[in-house]
Parts: sequence; C-alpha cells; structure tokens
Amino acid sequence: MNLKSFLFLIPLALTLASCSIFGGKSISKCQFKLAKFESVTLAGVDVKGAKSLKDFNMTEQAMLMKGLAQANIEVGIHAILATRNPNSKIAILNSFEWILLIDDVKITQGVTTVNKPVAADGGILEFPVRASANIMDLISRQGKNAILSYGLGLVDEEDKSDRITLKIKPTFTFGKKLIYTYPNYVIVK
Repeated sequence: MNLKSFLFLIPLALTLASCSIFGGKSISKCQFKLAKFESVTLAGVDVKGAKSLKDFNMTEQAMLMKGLAQANIEVGIHAILATRNPNSKIAILNSFEWILLIDDVKITQGVTTVNKPVAADGGILEFPVRASANIMDLISRQGKNAILSYGLGLVDEEDKSDRITLKIKPTFTFGKKLIYTYPNYVIVK
C-alpha cells in the first residue's frame, strides 16, 4: 500500500468509527427544515405574502422605485431553521456555513455561530439565519421589471417558499470531544 492510499483511508476509517459511537445511528441523520420566515424584505419593503403590486401601498412602491433609481435593491431574509437530533447523545450545534439561493441562483453566503445544545432522542432546536445582499446586478441582467418577480411570491401567507433555498453545512459537537462537520451541504427548504 502506497502512502497516498494510506492517507486516503485514514479519514474514511475515522468517519466510519465516529458513526458507530452512536449505536449505529449516523450523526449525518440529523434533520433540518426551514421552520418559518420572520421577515423577507426587498429594498426595505416587507414582501412576505405579497402577490401583486396592489399589495404595496404608495410609500412601499416609492421605496422600491427609489431602490431601483439608486441601484440598491437589497433582499433581506430572517429565517428560522430547525434541526432534530435522532441520536442517543446530546449534540451541540456549533455553527454552520450557509448559501442563500433564490430561484436556484446563489445570492449570498455566510457563517452563523449557534453554540446551543440539541437534546438527544428527537430533540429539536430552532435557530436564526439572517442574510442580505444587493441583488441589483442580478435584476439588471434580467431587466428592471424583474424587481416584481423577485418581490412577489418570495414567501406566501402561510410562510412557505418554493423559491428560497438555503444550503447549510453544520458543525456539531457530540460529547466532549467528537466534532463533526458535514462533508456536504444540506439543502433546506
């Protein structure tokens, strides 16, 4: 066995060993969901539940037009995510990297620190994600009328969205020593 093969097998063996610590339950089975949207704004205007231009008052329409005129159309999202821990040990959600997508287009990314426990055996933890980005470049490539398509229908009255996606890569601590970062992003809708 050459050195490259040996170095490849070490992380694989450690990953498999860490999963067996939890009695056959894989720590990668923690589940995530987008619980609710606290707020969704476009150029400072609340667009949660908006379906048509009639849903905006004159002041809000003026704010949207001002954002267009100043080339500053910022989308702001404050979402609450939830994770469920099916494992037999308490998990500490340390932090997570995230990527925000609207209509499958990457808008922005960041890292959020949580450092809160998720109870064992089905415990649930809710935690916030706040993201904002100026999407004027994206809108200007699609034409000025694209502001309505971005503002309308982002989130419906029931706090659901088919258009907003978060990809997260969480890091957990199990017990006092085992730190586990998901190898891939988890898609949360």
